[in-house]
Amino acid sequence: MVQKKEYAYKLLLLLSDGAALVAAYSLSLWLRFVAFQDFFDKSEAPGTLETYALLMPLLVAAWLVIFRSCGCYAATHGPVDTAFSVFKGAFYGSLFIFAVDSLFRGFSYSRGALFLFIPLSAVLVLLFRVIVRKTQMSLLARTHGLVRLAILGTEAAAEKLAREIVNRPNIGYDLVGIVVEAGVDGASGPGVASFAVNRRGPDAPALSNGPAVATTATTAVAQAAQAAAAPARDTATAAAVPPASARKGFPDRPVLGSADRLAVLIREHALDEVWIAMPSAERAVIKGLLDVCLEMRISWKIVPDLYAILVDWLKLDSLGGVPLLGMRRSNITGVNVLLKRLMDLALASVLLVLFGPLMLVVALLIKLTSPGPVLFKQKRVGQDGRRFVFLKFRSMYPRTRQAKHRDFATAWVHGSGRAVEEERGRQVYKMTRDPRVTPIGRLLRKFSLDELPQLFNVLKGDMSVIGPRPPIPYEVDVYKEWHRRRLEAKPGITGLWQVRGRNRLPFDEMVKLDIYYIENWSVVLDLQIMFKTVWVMLFGSAY
Repeated sequence: MVQKKEYAYKLLLLLSDGAALVAAYSLSLWLRFVAFQDFFDKSEAPGTLETYALLMPLLVAAWLVIFRSCGCYAATHGPVDTAFSVFKGAFYGSLFIFAVDSLFRGFSYSRGALFLFIPLSAVLVLLFRVIVRKTQMSLLARTHGLVRLAILGTEAAAEKLAREIVNRPNIGYDLVGIVVEAGVDGASGPGVASFAVNRRGPDAPALSNGPAVATTATTAVAQAAQAAAAPARDTATAAAVPPASARKGFPDRPVLGSADRLAVLIREHALDEVWIAMPSAERAVIKGLLDVCLEMRISWKIVPDLYAILVDWLKLDSLGGVPLLGMRRSNITGVNVLLKRLMDLALASVLLVLFGPLMLVVALLIKLTSPGPVLFKQKRVGQDGRRFVFLKFRSMYPRTRQAKHRDFATAWVHGSGRAVEEERGRQVYKMTRDPRVTPIGRLLRKFSLDELPQLFNVLKGDMSVIGPRPPIPYEVDVYKEWHRRRLEAKPGITGLWQVRGRNRLPFDEMVKLDIYYIENWSVVLDLQIMFKTVWVMLFGSAY
């Protein structure tokens, strides 16, 4: 049902974008040949209406495909990301128009109309999307189409679901609040296990709305009476549980109560649906909660216990109608390997030409300010665990010991507080007062200029321009097994970690970003990371 709602919304966006492109196309022609014709070259033949009308379907269809490849229909895009993807699609669309126009010899599309169409298309697409969004939300509110939902659980699965629902209001869910497991964060009262196991009467089948529901209907009434008879306990429980906004990762939604009062909470908050996100809970606990949902005749969804082990890494497949759950694998396979390698060679060559003079200046500064070699060479771990010689401009004094950094890296991988330091009033995961770093080295690290020699690693084939950070062997020695998935791709000079928080992120979050990149690699994703890397470098927040 959720996927159907998302597909319906994406189809609505597709139709909206198509209408916006038709409007932009028509408006650009009107502005060029009617409103502003005196400002353009009068010798340019306007062509016939039929000629432009035949071109319009090709133009709109091509731009919709380009928008799709640029991520304009991603469900979780915020306003800024949506605007970025739309303007990016308009840029690539304009290149497509120029390419197609060059193929026609008998008729040339008006350049003036083209330059008007490009910005108009992006602006009208965004405007139409805002109108669609506002209209949809208004209709849902007026027709009571929003499904009142509560999420049961405080684990990672519950946090992720809560964030996804808040970020996707278009799917029609109103997240009323969070229901916590009894005993979590100081909540008093009987635990969920006792609530589920000590039920009187036969259990209702978890997947049936049949007669068993009627036989257990009295249980919900008894629970409601018991809850009403113990207001002091409920008040103490509510007071002991902090608001959801105080919990890391949860959006600002209130805690409705604990799971042992689920039946009462469903009535009090007029819930339409409950999602049970307790993948590590015992089966008897989950079954007891499902029984309550069946008794109250409301819909439910449940996160399977596999989620606790393979969060975000499952891929649904089927064979002969039999569902199969498996691991998502790297998208850098087959022809994508060749495509990414060609991009690496082209980018590294261009960047070496552009930054060659700067690299000579940096090398001279290093040589003049401290004794020792210009380049720092170190063994790093690359794709599939292969080791290679990693190049950087030297930013530390020569003959420094690695013991301190080894201890820091071990603490970072293990998530220890010893890897957290304070910098400018915020916590960072790096050695902020490393005495091994030279004054010129601090400047190089600030703008990531010490990374430039790695372009030679890219040309050699040990690294890619974009990919996971290359680890040191003693870091890999303390990896958990799932951490090693980041070694499925060539390490990169920059990557998602560098542009989405870098040293402000704990190690596990960095690995999750690396895995996301490996599983979702595309040319567009690489281009996005490149543009954001330039921004980070220019504003000095790279290290």
